[in-house]
Amino acid sequence: MDAHTAPEGHAGLLNVIDVEATCWEGQPPPGAVSEIIEIGLTVVDLDARERVARHRILVRPARSRLSAFCTGLTGLTQAEAAPT
Repeated sequence: MDAHTAPEGHAGLLNVIDVEATCWEGQPPPGAVSEIIEIGLTVVDLDARERVARHRILVRPARSRLSAFCTGLTGLTQAEAAPT
């Protein structure tokens, strides 16, 4: 058994990564680009079929603001993504 193989009869853990980015309905405003605003990680115990850990990293966009469309889609607000 190597470091990447679970013991026989055990499925192990699964890392699920979710990335959210700035977005718009239609074209972005002039000068705006799609930027990562959140990285989510969930660890799932495959044997128990349950989530065992959850992490959230907010990333401040440097060149774009969150649109109302993006907030509606992701649940993130401008204040959360780029606190003053």
